[in-house]
Order: sequence, then C-alpha cells, then structure tokens
Amino acid sequence: MVERATLLLSRRGRGAIPQLAPIPPLVPLDPRCMAPGTPIGPWRYADAFPALDVPPMSLGEDSTAFESLTMPSLPRRIRLLRDDLQPSGSWKDRGSALLVSALRAAGHTRILDDSPANAAFSLALYAQEAGLALTSFLSASTRDAVKTLVRSTGARVIEVPGAGREVAAAAFRAMRDDVVMAAPARHPHHVLGAASAAFSIVETLGAMPGVVVAPVGQGSLLTGLQRGFLSAAAAGVGPLPILIGVQSNRCCPVASAWAEQRALRDAPSSCRDGLAEAVLIERPVCGEQALAAARACGGAIVAVDDMVLDRAVRELWLAGLAVEPAAALGVAFLMDHKVQSTLAQQGEIVALITGHGMRQGLPICPGL
Repeated sequence: MVERATLLLSRRGRGAIPQLAPIPPLVPLDPRCMAPGTPIGPWRYADAFPALDVPPMSLGEDSTAFESLTMPSLPRRIRLLRDDLQPSGSWKDRGSALLVSALRAAGHTRILDDSPANAAFSLALYAQEAGLALTSFLSASTRDAVKTLVRSTGARVIEVPGAGREVAAAAFRAMRDDVVMAAPARHPHHVLGAASAAFSIVETLGAMPGVVVAPVGQGSLLTGLQRGFLSAAAAGVGPLPILIGVQSNRCCPVASAWAEQRALRDAPSSCRDGLAEAVLIERPVCGEQALAAARACGGAIVAVDDMVLDRAVRELWLAGLAVEPAAALGVAFLMDHKVQSTLAQQGEIVALITGHGMRQGLPICPGL
C-alpha cells in the first residue's frame, strides 16, 4: 500500500518531505469541439489526461461559470472565471475531483492531508463523498471557520503548532502502510485539475484569451493553466496567452524569485500575516514550475500591496462578488494604471476568481 501511495511523490534525500512528482503529459485537445452531452467540470476534458483512466466522481463542478466585470477602477471590461462558485467555494475542487477519484480507484480508504484552508476543505468534502477517512493536519493558527468546515465533513482535524513545514512534517510522520498522503498540492492530479480551467476559458471564449491573471500560492494553478493552454495550442486553437501570477507582498517567494531572476530556493523570503491568507505560503510546492509556466507564456509573477488588495476586495463585494481576499489578487493587479496601459492591446483579459468569501454560512473573510 505504501508503494502505491508514494508513487506520485518524489523525495529529496533521506527524511525529506516528498514534493510534487513529474506531471504526466497532456495530449492536444481543442475545447471548442466538445461533443454534446459531455459532462461539465474537469472530467469534461478527460481526453487530455490519458494517464488518468479511472472511474470519475463529481460533486457537480462547473466548467464554464463566466461573467464580465466592469468597475470604476478598471478602464475596460475584463472577464472572470468564477471558480468561487465550485461546490466547496474554491478552484481546488477541479483537482480534488480528479485526485480523490484516483485514490478511490486505487483502493485507498484512509488518507492524510497537510493543506491549508481552501485545499483542506475541498479535499475533505470530496473524501466524504468517496467514503475515505481523512485526517487533516492544520496549523493551530488556521481560522476557526476553516477548522469548523473541515470537521463538518467528518474529517479528523489535528492542530499543529507552527507553520507549513511543521505541519507537513507532522503529517508525514503519521503515514502508515494503510494511510496515504493525499495533500492536493503534492499530487500531479491537482495540476491536471488546474489545466481544466484553461480548457474552460478557451471553450467559453471560443478562442485563446490575450491575458490570463491568477493568484499564486502553492503554484499549482499557474502551472496547470500553462499545461492546459499548451494542449489547446497544440490542437491548433491559437498562440499562448500571456500568463501572469499574482502574490501578496506579505508573502511572495515566487514573485521575489522572478524579480531577482533567481531559482526559488535561492531567493530570500519571509512571510507576514496579511489579507490573502489562502496564498501566504513560504515554501510553495510548485513554485519552480510556476516560474517556468510564466516564462513559457511571456508573462510574469508579481506581488501586490495589501492596501490595493483591500480596495479590490471591497469593490468586488460592492459589485456583488463575495470573494475571499486571495481571490481578488488578479483584479488588484489589474487596477494598476501602468498595468492597464501595458495590457491595453493584448486582447481579452481573464482573471480567475478562485475562492468564495462565505462557505456554508461561515465567513471566511469576516468584516467585508
């Protein structure tokens, strides 16, 4: 059982915490040519994932929740992919649907997780549906609302003093022959789920967008977006869009590595509390892959200030979009006048709204 559990993870030296394994290649897929009756959600694009041949499970993920946005601080209309409307209120459901399907098909019944916030709740929700017993390791500093949501699925929550690395170490110490690590960011399935967001964008627009802007935490979303757009480009859809990842300046290891043109492991990084709690990750699992994705698409990885982010969140709520702060990072970036002039001639701009501000009646971002 241990062998099956860890085959998707790679280790860096004895005792090291496993990292993301190589991501299986996607085959070319034109999302504009989906057959009538094809299910919605990430499984809609399963033909692009030949390595993922398992019985699918779903909680009704949406693949095409799109809307236009006009705000006073944005000089032009942009398009939003509303992944805050997914079953758990987060884009993470795209990856959780694929990952939990694979775990169930492999015969696993007991799983561990060391994910923060959104990924923890998403995995817990899908594990409950699949009948998997989940133990979720969370930092003791995690918001009570998040802990309550995870516990509401029947998952066992273990609170760990410290931050990401301490939580991960505690979770991996709990691995046994019949208990496997299922943290979404450490599994390639989660990147494949993110690739489905790229397919959703192309299918809805009927073409490649000009610019895609998305938050960066672990880095798996930006990595998956690039893989999905590459698949669509290989199918003849069009040139790759400019891909821009956005972090909070309160914790921006990937943006710092980009700005200083260093490898992520060599870039100085420190994290402080901030609004974008869901993406304040000091050692992102897919950080290097996110850097490569931005380079391959002629984009960048940047950081925005909490004051700008707060303004973006409030404007979005006033516009009727009850998003969590991390989900507003892309819009906050686009509010900069210099950015607006630079991207003015780049075609359709799409920002990903990655998380809802309310989950099952609980305020993830209270006071807004």
